[in-house]
Amino acid sequence: MPATLTVDLTEEQEAYARSLVEAGAFPSVDAVLHHSLDKLRLDEERNRYHGMTQDELRTLLEERRKGPFISMEEFTRLTDEMLDEEMNARAVSD
Repeated sequence: MPATLTVDLTEEQEAYARSLVEAGAFPSVDAVLHHSLDKLRLDEERNRYHGMTQDELRTLLEERRKGPFISMEEFTRLTDEMLDEEMNARAVSD
């Protein structure tokens, strides 16, 4: 369920976000912000593992092998939802 949040942007940030919408890259400023937060989260996750030693990575993998795991059906559902959200974020509204 989406949460409503008021965000203050600088004039430059707002102009940039609106320019992305006007260029057709995103259907709305909300979609620009959603995409930006998702990208920031992914970048942070990637950076968390960059620079880890081989032993640290091995320990991490061993911990993850223990689970928990999700079913293929749940994985497919989650993947489909993620792809739908991404496609909707990039859709151009008339």
